[in-house]
Amino acid sequence: MASLPGPAKVIEVADLGMRYRIYRAPIDRLKQIIVRTRRTYYREHWALRDISFQVERGTTFGIIGPNGCGKSTLLKIVAGLLTPTTGRVSRVGRVAALLELGAGFNPEYSGRDNVFLNGAILGLTRAEIRRLYPEIVEFSQLEAYMDQPVKTYSSGMFVRLAFSIAAHLEPEVLIIDEALAVGDAVFQHRCIRKLHELQHRGATILFVTHDMNSVSSMCNRALWLDRGRVRLIGAPDQVVKHYLAWAYSQQDRELKMESTVSTGPAALRYGNGKATLLDSQLFDANGEATRIAHAGKVYSVRLQAACRADVAAPILGFQIRDHYGREIFSINTLQARDRQPPARAGQTITADFRFLWPEIAEEVYSLSPAAADGTQEAHQVLDWIDSAILIQAVPRSRVLGVFRVPDVDIQVRTEAAPAHAR
Repeated sequence: MASLPGPAKVIEVADLGMRYRIYRAPIDRLKQIIVRTRRTYYREHWALRDISFQVERGTTFGIIGPNGCGKSTLLKIVAGLLTPTTGRVSRVGRVAALLELGAGFNPEYSGRDNVFLNGAILGLTRAEIRRLYPEIVEFSQLEAYMDQPVKTYSSGMFVRLAFSIAAHLEPEVLIIDEALAVGDAVFQHRCIRKLHELQHRGATILFVTHDMNSVSSMCNRALWLDRGRVRLIGAPDQVVKHYLAWAYSQQDRELKMESTVSTGPAALRYGNGKATLLDSQLFDANGEATRIAHAGKVYSVRLQAACRADVAAPILGFQIRDHYGREIFSINTLQARDRQPPARAGQTITADFRFLWPEIAEEVYSLSPAAADGTQEAHQVLDWIDSAILIQAVPRSRVLGVFRVPDVDIQVRTEAAPAHAR
């Protein structure tokens, strides 16, 4: 992939707004055109308002938010498929977009023809597309269907071909709108590997997703959209945890959020206040509080919650996350029994979790304790302290990846090669 000259900014969005006219009935649209009065037969809906951000070359920028907040509209504007009502968008470099299913495809054309059509739209010559065509077909695994009209393709086949085209036609900017959610799990893993490859080659990626782990692990920056406006832009882990806290608050209207003093980075605390978490600690085998955990040694986490109201089915637990915000492991009291006995207002619940610290990579991890009421599938958050304490993990030797599998029996044999292989 050739490097781009010029400024480091490849996408710049300034004061962007998108307004739609919503008519109650089709006849009202005709009335608005014909009737020469000041009366309006529509109401205005702003899908986006006052959106501004920049994406630097070679970075990955994630956009998150609830359904209907304007994420897809924003990507279509950035891709050049929609013209905004206000503001401006500037792009530098070859842009490939993977938007809603079938976008950019002619349904009557074959898969082969659509590859050449999309390549031509991106400005590639026929010779360049012909050179890349075998890689596209191999990645999509649609060799037997490339000469069939794409209108006969299933949704999964559509995604395979669309992603293969977008990722292999050497884009300098790749825009993806949740399309990978349609593909099967194996293909999703292949897509993630391809995205990592594009990142290493210096491509700029802008994508919408509901997968918070992807945002935390892949993005350099993230944007949270809410009802068409920017709620927060910043480091992915910070944006994700504030968004998740807000999402919980939408499920439980009594939920309160606040900043809290903590040894963790920019901790966030939220809950409906029916119970309050007391001090959380990590103890070694001697009962001493510590912030260093050695692989293979026994540690315990003590959680305490003071009930300020009756709690029908209390749950105490904690989550361990890495510096990307990815969940490494979590545990709660439901793993000890199906349901805890009720707790009364004024009572304190204490839970001790004793376990071997796993062989995970050497870095600093955050521990986030939580108290809840209900079941694993349906519960209310009583109190959650994000990144309450930080723990330095110390493996016995270097860990390649996230963790080392314990007690692996490895046997190696050397044998003479068969005669036909000599």
